Amino acid sequence: MDRLRPVGGFVSLVNNRAVTIYLWHVAALVVAVHLCEPLGAGSAPAWGAPWPGVSSHWPAALAGLAVMSALLGVAVLAFGWVEDLAARRRPRLSPFVSRRPPAVVPAPSPVST
Repeated sequence: MDRLRPVGGFVSLVNNRAVTIYLWHVAALVVAVHLCEPLGAGSAPAWGAPWPGVSSHWPAALAGLAVMSALLGVAVLAFGWVEDLAARRRPRLSPFVSRRPPAVVPAPSPVST
């Protein structure tokens, strides 16, 4: 994963905010379906669909997915810092893991008597 930086960054984001995503994804989904319902999101699959379970309103479903992702991103930014407090880490707005190596502190020199 480290060779694919965008994938590794996304995995670290999800890993660092897993509880926040778990707690807020249903609320974001409900709000997104409610907002996109006039477009046809959340409607029953059409009988003439190419395979069972496919709705004929897939553009509305994609719009709902985009709205849900945006709402979930807002929830992660608003409430994710609480997850840092629970893990006894310094609260951060950005959940990405820093890629910097730890600072090297020189050892104290021995005192001769």
